[in-house]
Amino acid sequence: MKNIIIIFVLLISIFASSQTKNDFYKSFSNSTRTAHIITFENDSIVTLQNVMSHMSGRIALSGIYHKVQDTIYISIPELDPKKMYHANKFGLAYLSGTKIKLIETKTELLDFENDAVYVRGKIYGSNRVRRKTITFINGKKYLVDGGLMDGYGIIKSEPKKNAKFMKAIEEMVKIPEEYSTKKYGLIEGYQKFGILAIKGVIDYRKKNNR
Repeated sequence: MKNIIIIFVLLISIFASSQTKNDFYKSFSNSTRTAHIITFENDSIVTLQNVMSHMSGRIALSGIYHKVQDTIYISIPELDPKKMYHANKFGLAYLSGTKIKLIETKTELLDFENDAVYVRGKIYGSNRVRRKTITFINGKKYLVDGGLMDGYGIIKSEPKKNAKFMKAIEEMVKIPEEYSTKKYGLIEGYQKFGILAIKGVIDYRKKNNR
């Protein structure tokens, strides 16, 4: 009997577990939708807010969620007129009355319906993720350093030069009509190339090199 109870408790934890309290994630997407931050406040309440910068102000929208295995279901209620007015100011009106389905990986949350990746705060805040992007030219992968800016938009660290990348770019701009361009979907890029793909991956190829 004791063993049956233990197994039952384990099944509950697997099929109806919650996120760690105060876990927060930032959305990354190729769409024109304004990015936002999701915070799991407790085992059922979630908050979605704008990504704050200097003097930007803040709006927070509350919703509920539940988790089944590796899938998180979030429901945001319809906003009242006053809340909708403020949500419009911050570009988050599209969240009114929405439902979001997120698939959990080891470190990120994936929204396949909207081709978005939600990245945990301590990861997207790291210098490596903030600085680096991925670009392919004729099948060669380049890690491009974009430097760092603070919340005021002031450059904190200049981009590091990549001589090989700049040479490849110079060759390409001489004959741009001979190159094709592929822009990976965000989840597609993330699954192929990892966390540095969250800001988008572009593959430039000379047309006769396909």
